[in-house]
Amino acid sequence: MNIGARHPGAPISTLPATTLGWWAVGLSAAFGGLILTATIVPRGAGLGFLLGLAGGIAGLTAILRDGERAVLVLATFLPVVIAVAFVVAELGGGA
Repeated sequence: MNIGARHPGAPISTLPATTLGWWAVGLSAAFGGLILTATIVPRGAGLGFLLGLAGGIAGLTAILRDGERAVLVLATFLPVVIAVAFVVAELGGGA
């Protein structure tokens, strides 16, 4: 569902134009907030990682399905990279 019209070749904007794009940005923002307050909020880090992954999936869906081209939606992949890197580092059991 598009809030604003998207056309192929449209310039890249800063803010999302689709509802799913806004959801992706909100979930990724919640990731940052919960990770920063993980010492205060019980199980905040785990919930933050789940929200970060959900935001990345929503961002990918917004890009592929709705043609979203906003910079903030592209930035939703950063929490996914952080969460995956953390899990790989923990499973690797580095010295």
